[in-house]
Amino acid sequence: MKRMMISSLLWATVAISALSGSAYAGVSLLNDRLFNTGVDANNDGIDDNYTVSWDAGGPNAYVVTGVSPSFFPAAWLANSSDSRWLSVTSTNTQQAPASYTYETTFDLTGFILASIDIQGRWIADDFGTNILLNGTSIATYSGTALNAFNSFFTLPTMLLNQSTNTLAFNVVNNINPSTGSNSRTGFRAEFTTATGVPAPVPLVLFGAGMIGFVLTRRKEA
Repeated sequence: MKRMMISSLLWATVAISALSGSAYAGVSLLNDRLFNTGVDANNDGIDDNYTVSWDAGGPNAYVVTGVSPSFFPAAWLANSSDSRWLSVTSTNTQQAPASYTYETTFDLTGFILASIDIQGRWIADDFGTNILLNGTSIATYSGTALNAFNSFFTLPTMLLNQSTNTLAFNVVNNINPSTGSNSRTGFRAEFTTATGVPAPVPLVLFGAGMIGFVLTRRKEA
């Protein structure tokens, strides 16, 4: 009986180690909890993973497609399968001067916050002024180059919430200096790294319960 108890205790310990080890493997958050711009799966022209707001409208953020110079400017980095540009209407990127805020949310329930590694890059026309994670600024100024990603950001784990998180990108559109009229505006973001470790608590508790059961039986014996 004693030998059986020891054997059971060893197996329970091995179970905890195996369960904990598997739980500590990082998994990708991309296209599950977190999304690049313009990859909404329903193809209705509206990115359901992002919203946009400004003093005259919102909240739909539209995927910029097509070849019309007024809608997809030649100066912009071409869309790809990884991400696409967003703008504030479905017909014309030429807009009045304004400040736009593009937002996306993501839920980290069930993940160890200290393990989260989220890094990305962004472009904005005319330019981006700020990135806010849950209301706190984490990066400023996207630069003015539009044909390549040249501005990068990392989400500090200390600012993350265990549940819903809000990531906001502030974009400014100025008047066209050469014509004195509306100018094009758009926004694009890609996450180059997005991983996290699932919290192992339920698995470890199960294994700990097994050990507790074995130790209790041993005392009774």
